[in-house]
Amino acid sequence: MIDFKSVKQEIKNDYRKIAIVHYSCSSTEIPDIGISSICVYPINETPIVFSRLDHKTELSMLKLFWSFILRRNYVLVGWNMNNSTKFNLGIIKNRYNKLSKTKINEIPKVTDLDDLITQEYSTPGNVPEKLLKYAKINSITTRGFVNGFDELKLFDDKKFQELNSSVERKCKVVRQILNKYIDGSLKVIEYREAIKKKLFKLALKQGIKILQYKVTNHVL
Repeated sequence: MIDFKSVKQEIKNDYRKIAIVHYSCSSTEIPDIGISSICVYPINETPIVFSRLDHKTELSMLKLFWSFILRRNYVLVGWNMNNSTKFNLGIIKNRYNKLSKTKINEIPKVTDLDDLITQEYSTPGNVPEKLLKYAKINSITTRGFVNGFDELKLFDDKKFQELNSSVERKCKVVRQILNKYIDGSLKVIEYREAIKKKLFKLALKQGIKILQYKVTNHVL
């Protein structure tokens, strides 16, 4: 359980230092996970994409990424990138350590925006393609956005340009969701309200049954 109130305040205080981070990779169900694209989006700058397209080897791309990220004092924010998932910076660290003679031990912390929203609004945690759903209900453009399953196919087909576009778009979506979360205008997946409506309908239905029983048995 995270203290979303204090983390949210920290994000507000360090807003200018924030950078959104996201990446695409091969299936995380296999031991040899490859990385194709990493996007870092400083909050007041343009997105930076580290891509296999721009490098002869995956290792040279990863070297450039780590050289960039470790020399900057960013407050990193991601989506579904907490340490309890199979999608986090640790995956990129492990891949680099496997390919490189030098090793990385310490990596920056990533604040998981998905976790913050889930905690504050009591929204459902396990929702397929949740980022896409949040984009749609908040009228955020998803041009170039590719869902996770299709990204795996693009990776297998080595369609790195499409993966670059998808990762960059996802960073832009997360940035807009973050801004809406901070200013209080974020529309969330209606979990609690849906339960309330179901309970109300159930109570109403039971109330009608009780009323019918009383009328039938001349209780009234």
